[in-house]
Amino acid sequence: MSSTFKIKNLLDNCLLKIYRSLIVIFLIVFCLAATAQTPSLKSSLDKYKILIGEPITLNVEATYSPELYNIQWFAIADSADHFEVIERKKKDSVQNNGQLKVSQSIIITSFDSGLRTLPSLQINLKVIADNSAITLLTDSF
Repeated sequence: MSSTFKIKNLLDNCLLKIYRSLIVIFLIVFCLAATAQTPSLKSSLDKYKILIGEPITLNVEATYSPELYNIQWFAIADSADHFEVIERKKKDSVQNNGQLKVSQSIIITSFDSGLRTLPSLQINLKVIADNSAITLLTDSF
């Protein structure tokens, strides 16, 4: 009876380890799936200090699921808040694993001296399922 008890105990321990491993794998997959559907917005400048009239490039990148959201891209005036737009590059998009990455580069400059802050730009996402909205803002620089 002692050997039967040891074998049963060993089997129970193995099954417990398998169940724990499956739960961990399930949680990891669930977390990855949940974060893959969360829209994100990134922005960057190619440099943070410029001389008067020197161009800088603002890069904006939004990642979202087109099956879950409709996007409304920001509009930026030709000149605002001491900055002037020199050129707007075409938006580029790449789809990968159900996620759409939309990016655009905007070349801007300033002809004013002093410390200036580039204001945040707003991107709106409309949730297709319930018609609610999500607003994402770029960093201000």
